[in-house]
Amino acid sequence: MTLLWYAYNVFMYFSIVRLQTTNEDINITTKLSNNLQIDNSLIKSSQVIILGALANNEQIQMLPNISINSNKDLYISSQCFILNSNPLLTIAALCEAGNKSNAKIIITSHIIDDDNNDLTLAAIAYVADFYHIPVITIASRENLLSDKALYDFILRLVPPYLYEADAWFNIIHKLKYTNVVLIYNQEEESRMVASRFQMLTHNSQIQIEQMEEYTSDTNLTSLIFNLTTEDRLLARVFIIHTRFKDIAEMLSAIVRLEKTENFVWIINERALTTNSSALFDGLLGVRLHDSFSDENLLIDATQLITNTFVKFLDYPSSFWSENTSVIDCSSVEPWQYGKDVYQSELTFINLEHRIILIFFRAFIKTKVKDGITGDIEFNEYGDRIESLYEIINIQYGQPEVVGTYRSNT
Repeated sequence: MTLLWYAYNVFMYFSIVRLQTTNEDINITTKLSNNLQIDNSLIKSSQVIILGALANNEQIQMLPNISINSNKDLYISSQCFILNSNPLLTIAALCEAGNKSNAKIIITSHIIDDDNNDLTLAAIAYVADFYHIPVITIASRENLLSDKALYDFILRLVPPYLYEADAWFNIIHKLKYTNVVLIYNQEEESRMVASRFQMLTHNSQIQIEQMEEYTSDTNLTSLIFNLTTEDRLLARVFIIHTRFKDIAEMLSAIVRLEKTENFVWIINERALTTNSSALFDGLLGVRLHDSFSDENLLIDATQLITNTFVKFLDYPSSFWSENTSVIDCSSVEPWQYGKDVYQSELTFINLEHRIILIFFRAFIKTKVKDGITGDIEFNEYGDRIESLYEIINIQYGQPEVVGTYRSNT
């Protein structure tokens, strides 16, 4: 219902406002756009403009520096704007920059410590879906973004949080534990991780003795006490996938009940990386490797874009030389070359239709070998397949790296 209401507001915004921004908004965008310096003598017919929806000026400076002249037959440039915590203002900036730039691809990050990040990306995704523009995100890891019923055109260079279940499974297997208890929240994100871990343990030596879903009304102290004193449970390994707001209460209950000894506690990445004072010695978890920095991901994103667009160098000039803006928020016409990307069967009406069907699929099937953040390859949901994690153990109150885990290997 929230998504439908949000989509309705976006639709009304497009219909009524039609990109009416204040002079202040326009001046900010224009100032940032002027960071882009293009030598017209270098521009060839095969030109790709990246539209960067980025968190700050530092990221904006990174993108143009790494993307110019990335291939001798392909000229890549960029135009950027800074994300706003107000999703509607982000849409306004996206429409204005898109209308000016004729960009064929969007790269987006997110605003650090902003509760509206999900809505901001949803706003960008809504516009991108409407105009059939691929979006590469270097930051958003929410599991729901893998739902192609909602997000058709998103590719992620960072893995969804869902895949930390794979890391848990392999850590437990490596340590030769066989019985576990899984505690998770009733929210969909947490349920998806729990479901994936359950699927991984199927036909394995690891047995989930109990899956315990808790709600916002659950007494967490009683929950921990009951599970750790239950005679029928043999497990001494407990996996917790908890909400941000429950971290301190959950971990404090474990310490208060003196259940840190003789038990192995594994917590989810978001909980582990909060730097909460409640983190106690012995806790285990994983976090994305520090090589997945904004700059490295932007470099790898540009290489991915290059590797994809070189496949189209022999395509008709209309693919490269459109005079109309790809993102024109005063129009209801989508980009003719970006549509219908996940069809399993190709039915070609004409050459143009063939390009429409192939374009986004080209991104899905493009690989980057030996990128700065590792090999890049996507599954059918647009999620990155291989990623590198650090295995973290809390020691003397501080997170210590005690190992690494590379997914899909």
